[in-house]
Amino acid sequence: GLWNDTYYLYHKSHSGSSTIGLSVVGKIDFLFRRHNGLEIVIFTNINSLKPVTGLGLYFIFGKWKD
Repeated sequence: GLWNDTYYLYHKSHSGSSTIGLSVVGKIDFLFRRHNGLEIVIFTNINSLKPVTGLGLYFIFGKWKD
């Protein structure tokens, strides 16, 4: 029936697991003007459970590093 199907779609139980991984980050800064810039970050976490890779963009306004 409808209720049994809904229960099995949304009520799941997962056992916890742990693993060891490697995190790697690369960063590039671009300075457009004295107080404005852009930072691009590429990151990854390599592990046996769920590897993740991503990209971050950060806009910099104001005083930027001395």
